[in-house]
Amino acid sequence: MYYDDGFPTLWPTLVKRGLAAQHYPAGWTNEARNLNVLRQMREGDAVVAALKKHRFAGYGFLKSDFFRGGRPLPIERDREPYAFQERAEIDWVALPLDAARPYVRCRNLKAEGYKVDLTRGQCVKKIDKPTFIKLREILDKAGARVISTQPPRQEGDKVYEVLCYPEGKRVKIKTVRPERNPAARKECIRVHGSTCTVCGMSFADRYGDLGKGYIEVHHLEPLGGSHHQRIVDPRKDMRPVCPNCHAMLHRRNPVLSIEALRSRYRGSSSSRLQRPAKRRR
Repeated sequence: MYYDDGFPTLWPTLVKRGLAAQHYPAGWTNEARNLNVLRQMREGDAVVAALKKHRFAGYGFLKSDFFRGGRPLPIERDREPYAFQERAEIDWVALPLDAARPYVRCRNLKAEGYKVDLTRGQCVKKIDKPTFIKLREILDKAGARVISTQPPRQEGDKVYEVLCYPEGKRVKIKTVRPERNPAARKECIRVHGSTCTVCGMSFADRYGDLGKGYIEVHHLEPLGGSHHQRIVDPRKDMRPVCPNCHAMLHRRNPVLSIEALRSRYRGSSSSRLQRPAKRRR
C-alpha cells in the first residue's frame, strides 16, 4: 500500500490510529482499479507500507476486512480535510516514527527479481509471498517494531460500513425437524383459498400469473411444539398466510394467534379506509 511521504503527519497518524487506509480524489481515473484490489483484501492478509523510490516504512496483518467510515483523521491538504474512506484495522510493525529516516531503501530488490514496483497511478498492488517475506526481514533488521496505539472506540464514532463479506462456504448441518405433509397443505389451500388470512394479500393480484396459487400454510398449533406425530385437519388446524405474516406469527413465543396478529396489522395508507372528517358545529 502506497503512502505519499509528502505529508509529514500522514504515516505517523495512520500508525498511531492502527489503520491501513486509502484516499482517492473524486473522479480519479484509477479509483476503480484500486478499489478492486481493496475489495479482495481480507482480515489476516499481509500488507506493506510503501513510499516513493522503493522505500518501505512498515508492514502488518489486517485485523479486519476493509470498510468505509470510522473516526476522522486530523490531516489536511491545502486546508481541506484529507478524507480516508476505505480503511482496515491493523497493528503496524514500523520503524521509529521519530527517526531521521523512518524507512528503508530497497532499490536493489527489483534487480533481484522481487516485485517492489507500484503500477503507475495505482496506490494498491498485490505482491507475492517471497517479496513480503524479504521486505519484512529487511524492516525487522532495521529496527521495526509494533508501535500501534489505536485508541478505543468512543461513543459517537461512525459505524463501519464493510465493503465485502465472505459468503458461500459449504458446511454440513445435521438437524431434526417435523415432517410436513404436502397433501395437508394442498387441502388447506383448496378449502381456505390462496389469500392471506391475516392481511388479505393475494400473490395473484400482486404478481399476476407468476403468483397464482402461491401461499404459505400456517399450523395454528405449531408442529415444532410437539415431539410426536399427530393427526392434522387442514380445515380446522391450518390457515393460508403470506410469508410476511407467517414470519410475524412466529416472531413471539408462544406463537401469536391469527386474530392477535390481524389486530396488529397495518396496511398501506392507500388501502386503509379513511374515516370521514367530523363536521364542525
